[in-house]
Amino acid sequence: MASRSKASKTIVRLNVSGTQLDTHRDTLLMAGGGSYFALMLSDAYQHALDHEGRYFIDRDPHLFGLILQFLRGSLQRSSLSAATCTELLAEADFFQCKRLEYWLELGVG
Repeated sequence: MASRSKASKTIVRLNVSGTQLDTHRDTLLMAGGGSYFALMLSDAYQHALDHEGRYFIDRDPHLFGLILQFLRGSLQRSSLSAATCTELLAEADFFQCKRLEYWLELGVG
């Protein structure tokens, strides 16, 4: 039973504009200490939850999925169009994910 309780603290359940996603807490925290996710997961902030108790994020689910891929280390810059990079840069700014902003601006990957 203790392992189930521990898992519930490490798995974060998200609702991104109707798309349900689950990820590890550590994945979200890879965005950095000053990021939206760090604040969302802190005890200092009361984030909106949906009716199933998932964190509700009112953003584009496709772009959010790309952010998760980046945080997991599996996003390839060469697979992104210029338009997607521009949109993703705006999302990185919104989520205060500086690592992703630098990665996109430098064209690394």
